[in-house]
Amino acid sequence: MTTNRVFSKSVTAAVLLACLSVLAPGRAYAEDRPAIGLKPGQMYPDFLLPTLDGELHRLSDYRGKKVLLFHFASW
Repeated sequence: MTTNRVFSKSVTAAVLLACLSVLAPGRAYAEDRPAIGLKPGQMYPDFLLPTLDGELHRLSDYRGKKVLLFHFASW
């Protein structure tokens, strides 16, 4: 192997180890942090959203029906 390849592989390995060492400690203490979000069986907060026609819909209007909430971002 050439010196450039050895150096390149060494740098790649060092970067991977650095990334793993930064990410790994957070996983070890995940159970110590309080849970964020809803607990099973807990009601989702009511909200109001307009349709493309300008009609307003509340989540509570669909109480007792199955609703799929799809959250996304476009950035």
